[in-house]
Amino acid sequence: MAELHLVAEYKDKVKTGEWKEANPYWYLTKNTTPHHLTAGTLRGENMLSVHPIKFERKDQKAIVLFLHLGRSLCGHDRIIHGGLLATLLDEATGMVALPNLPYHIGFTANLNLNYRKPVKADQFVMIKAEFERGEGRKGYTKASIHDLDGNTLVECTALFVSPKNPVTMVANYVKNSLGFTGSS
Repeated sequence: MAELHLVAEYKDKVKTGEWKEANPYWYLTKNTTPHHLTAGTLRGENMLSVHPIKFERKDQKAIVLFLHLGRSLCGHDRIIHGGLLATLLDEATGMVALPNLPYHIGFTANLNLNYRKPVKADQFVMIKAEFERGEGRKGYTKASIHDLDGNTLVECTALFVSPKNPVTMVANYVKNSLGFTGSS
């Protein structure tokens, strides 16, 4: 994937200092990865077979992801399932929403999609996501999926909401990530 011309363009942007290359799944552990939909369950031959490349603007208000969509992700023959595309856009918008929300925790409250063109299987795509604005516990984002010729295939807007009291949630996540299963 590193040979793709658009990936090379973003690698050049990294050199200017405004963007950085980042691991899209930095928050996952050995215990949580197998249970994560896009980092675990959907990984494999003819699915999401190539680890995605993520570029992140240094202000954390924009990202670009490059990934390959395989033939086993179709709803109709050779056309990627719309639900999978919604999942990928939900994840991408979350990647720009969470760093900009209180406590860096949030949930999708609303996801609106416009499917512009069928997304063909066995191709690399680029997903762009931006954080538009924050209002208290709310974060507004937008994202789009493009083919490597620059055609817009799917667009979305999303609203993320940070919980009122995230302390218990964080404690449970850490406990589960470390493999503790008993109650305390």
